[in-house]
Amino acid sequence: ALRGRGSATSSELGEAMALTAGEVRDGLRALVAEGLVHRSGHARGTRYHA
Repeated sequence: ALRGRGSATSSELGEAMALTAGEVRDGLRALVAEGLVHRSGHARGTRYHA
């Protein structure tokens, strides 16, 4: 879902994948740590980039 969008919030990704924003953030945390996804902003303005 993220690659198709280029960037998205955890809420946007959750809607696309029928998951809660918290579930999405848990998955994204590992991808950010591995350098596969980049994070910008903070709090409600956080966006993730493929």
